[in-house]
Amino acid sequence: MKKAPVYLWAAILSSISLISSQASFAQCENPFGLSEMITNGSFETSDISDWFNFEGSASVSAPVVAGAQDGSYAAVLAPELPGAGAASLLQNILACPGDEFYVSGYVLTEIPLVDSPARRIIKLSFFDIGFNPDFFIIELTPESISKGVGGESPFPGIEGLPLLDSSSGINTWQLTQSQGVAPVGTKFAAVTLLNINQTGSAAPIWFDNIVGVRLEPDMDSDGIANDIDTDPLTATVDFSDGSTTGMINTPRGAEVTVEDSPFGPPDDGVLITFAGGALSSVTGCGGLENVSSIVFAEVTMTCSSATVEVVSGGPVDFTFLADDGTITMTTLVVGDSVEFDPDGSATVEVLSGGPVEFSVDGTQFTLMPGASVMLVTVVIKPGASADACINPDSKGRTSVAILGSATLDVSDLTNLALDDGNVLPARVHSNKNVNGDGFVNFPRFIAWMML
Repeated sequence: MKKAPVYLWAAILSSISLISSQASFAQCENPFGLSEMITNGSFETSDISDWFNFEGSASVSAPVVAGAQDGSYAAVLAPELPGAGAASLLQNILACPGDEFYVSGYVLTEIPLVDSPARRIIKLSFFDIGFNPDFFIIELTPESISKGVGGESPFPGIEGLPLLDSSSGINTWQLTQSQGVAPVGTKFAAVTLLNINQTGSAAPIWFDNIVGVRLEPDMDSDGIANDIDTDPLTATVDFSDGSTTGMINTPRGAEVTVEDSPFGPPDDGVLITFAGGALSSVTGCGGLENVSSIVFAEVTMTCSSATVEVVSGGPVDFTFLADDGTITMTTLVVGDSVEFDPDGSATVEVLSGGPVEFSVDGTQFTLMPGASVMLVTVVIKPGASADACINPDSKGRTSVAILGSATLDVSDLTNLALDDGNVLPARVHSNKNVNGDGFVNFPRFIAWMML
């Protein structure tokens, strides 16, 4: 843990009423009478009331070209010296260990920016404070970060993303967000608007519509937990943990909820819970077109290949859509887990449970754990005319080509099983391209078998 920088100490000391005695600070007490959320974040009071301006110039008006992001006013920060120094506005809010906070706001520059050690950010920080024996303030490392990026030592707070930098457009309001959990020892949080070290330019930076709130597990009651909700303050249907994405098709939070999966590492899957009583569905990534259930069920899902498992309840219906439009459907019960790869015509594999029945474009399959199925294209009499036919009464050989692809190397085929139970050896010839698809970077293979 690092001590807060001197300018931040001064800002904090000036913006809260300290208790003169060496009081002990119990968790979740509020000795300073701090607000539970940012106030005057839109600056529509036409001033910086409720904010503390420690360094640099801070005033309220509106950008000439873009105007305020909303309403009539915005705050503008400029360093005191051209190309150096810092300007800041700070507001403290009540925070306790384990609290999750969401901070967002809009930033704007009126001139092109130069990348340097400059920071034009909205930052969320957590602090411990006490007497040991002297008065001290320590900026703490967040317990976790779900939006934004951790600052570098000795400033380990959460910087909102995206940053305002040389790639940012001018006269364009840019939304920046941070979100994280207060660590053990937290006594309060601070939201700071910063414009630091404008190397080569004293560019003023505008800030507007600053939001800072302590979150409930699902702040907007849309069924999506805050840490994977793409917009935790507005009821929406989209979720993302950074790698697994999707949407609730029918946003009824009481009937289907989505949260970060507790069964694996962070950013590695979500847990979908169907409350039952009404048909609810979710669309996921990795070719997962639909997950639906009318009864209670819990389902885990990861991407890029869609891996799903029914961890309790069920049954649950699944529909997978491959890149080429092939549709695979199945119904899973508790303990069943399958993986679906959408490349090409798709491959589906049973990881656990089973037997599992699948319908692949209307063709039925039953698979045991470890088994997989892939639809492939088969050409009878490759190279023959379209009206060529097979005489079932004649004896002899008929060529059959299984077309290879980027996802199917038919040189790996050994035996071919027919529906009547017969198993035939496959004779494989390489570098054949019977359908002329021009797949130049991958060898084409044709499997010929006796009929």
